[in-house]
Amino acid sequence: MSILSENDTLSSSSDENTNEDEELRLFVKESSHNTVDVLVAPSLTISEVKQVVREALGETEQRYRRLICKGRLLAPDSASIREFNVREGDVLHAVLAAAGVRGGQQAALA
Repeated sequence: MSILSENDTLSSSSDENTNEDEELRLFVKESSHNTVDVLVAPSLTISEVKQVVREALGETEQRYRRLICKGRLLAPDSASIREFNVREGDVLHAVLAAAGVRGGQQAALA
């Protein structure tokens, strides 16, 4: 047992998550079983993360993608990834939506 004075502070033995705006390394899997890693700030919106994913996958056309993390659809696009409790090392599944399909009930509920 230790006693702390007013000027003493507790220090954590882990540096993980010390800065909320520090970039997160996430792994992105797509349907072709290709996996890439991306660095994103927790303050980015889902729409901005989708753009980072498109660039990392080398896509040139704007195909509609859904991002899923821990079994949860990351929607709406205006939300930040911080709102979905995405953490360092998490896997995002980048799924192409069927042609002409955007949103849907699941996206509306998120």
